Amino acid sequence: MEGENGDQVSKKQKDAAQEAARHFFSLLLDKDQAPAIWGDASFDASNELIYILESNFPWIHLCDNHWKATMIATNSYSQWYPKALQRRSDALAKKATNAKVIDVDTNNNNGGKLPKRSWAEDNGMRGSKRPHVEEIQPTPHPNATKITTKRGCVCKTIHSNYMRH
Repeated sequence: MEGENGDQVSKKQKDAAQEAARHFFSLLLDKDQAPAIWGDASFDASNELIYILESNFPWIHLCDNHWKATMIATNSYSQWYPKALQRRSDALAKKATNAKVIDVDTNNNNGGKLPKRSWAEDNGMRGSKRPHVEEIQPTPHPNATKITTKRGCVCKTIHSNYMRH
């Protein structure tokens, strides 16, 4: 990009223009108006950014059809948007993590403690965590049957011995 005298614009000036664009993008994101790509930005948002860039950086105005402002917006936005979404997601996750959870149980008179497990009556040992099931009936496994079609394709169908109630 060239300045007024045809000399190259310094990196410092380009960075300042990109920073101004990123600030504008953040305002759009705060209003939930930030598109996924800059090409989908509203006409008003695009014109407002062009106005901001060209009024604050005169070298951006020295072109036809605002191509310098458009190029800065497009290049800056494609790098800014995914990172901004990640920062926003991280901030929301951190906010959710820092939120205090208060368990209010009107029937709990143990001072917030969970009730202790009861001892088994027969031998003083704690009961198993898994309930004891006296009779476990094995479930029948389906039998796969190979069927060949007219074209020679092999299809598998499953026949089951399950009873329907």
